[in-house]
Amino acid sequence: MDLISKKDGIDKKTIKEYFKAFHENLPANIEKAKQLLQKQQLDFSIEEIDMMGLFYRDNYRHPEKHALTYDQFLDVFIVYCCEAWIHHFGGEYFDTVSKKDTAYGYPQLINWGPENYTWIGIAPHDWAEMIEEGDEEPLSLPWSRNIRYFSNSAEWNYKLKK
Repeated sequence: MDLISKKDGIDKKTIKEYFKAFHENLPANIEKAKQLLQKQQLDFSIEEIDMMGLFYRDNYRHPEKHALTYDQFLDVFIVYCCEAWIHHFGGEYFDTVSKKDTAYGYPQLINWGPENYTWIGIAPHDWAEMIEEGDEEPLSLPWSRNIRYFSNSAEWNYKLKK
C-alpha cells in the first residue's frame, strides 16, 4: 500500500474529521499498542521501539489477524511512534491539512527538542512507509541519532529516559 497517496484526493473536511477521531482515539490506540506488544506498560525504550517496528513489519499485510483494519493498525503504529518521540524529545501533534505537504492527512510532530532548537516536522507515517518498502534499519534509528546528538550537545542536558 502506498501510504502517501492513500489520502490524496480526500477533501479537507474529511481529513479534519479523521484528525478529530484520531485524537479522540489516542488512549485506545495506546492501549492497543500495549496489547499488541504484550506489555502492561509502555516504556518507549530503544528495545521496545524496535519491537514495535518488527511487529509492524511482520503484521501490516494482515492486520485482521489482530482484529484491526489496515487503517486502524497504521493509526496504532503512528500513535505509538508519536508518543515514543514525545517521551524522549517532547513535542506536540500537528494535523497536516495542507495538500502541498507530503504528509497531508497524517499527524506530524512539531516543537520538539530543547528550547531554541531548530526542529523539523516529524511524520511517523514515513516510518511505516519505509518498513513497507522493505527498509531493514531498526525503527529506533531516528531516536538513537537524536539521543546521540542531544547527549553531546551543550544545548540540552539530555538524559535517556529508562
